[in-house]
Amino acid sequence: MSLLKVQQVGKNVNAKTLKSVQEKNRPFKQYLRTKTPYDSITYKRYRNRLSKVLSISKKTYYNKYFIQNSSNIKNTWKGIRELISNKKATTISIPSKLIFSDKSETKDAKQTANTFNKYFSSISETLSSSNPNMCSLSYIHE
Repeated sequence: MSLLKVQQVGKNVNAKTLKSVQEKNRPFKQYLRTKTPYDSITYKRYRNRLSKVLSISKKTYYNKYFIQNSSNIKNTWKGIRELISNKKATTISIPSKLIFSDKSETKDAKQTANTFNKYFSSISETLSSSNPNMCSLSYIHE
């Protein structure tokens, strides 16, 4: 159970639904204060009804969106991406510090990248030397 923030709801809701989201937090706070079964049931019922309303609202919004943008492929794919993932693309960062098996460490980004590269590029050689039948690349040399 948690508080639902208005920012988390999205652009597919109307003013009544936003008010319902704000109202949802009241039974939840009451339950946190009292911890009674009655307040728990009250909160859960309200939460479940709100979830249904939000789901219907989302379906309605995207139905209208795809009908309006049926001739615009760029906006159609934008809508599809919104449905598939709510997350923005995250940047991938390398670790700030790398500790080797001999307990030495480095903070140099280039050395860390080279160490990972060396490790991952040597995996196939390690596998083929431990079991020659597992990874046969003889067709490459022919």
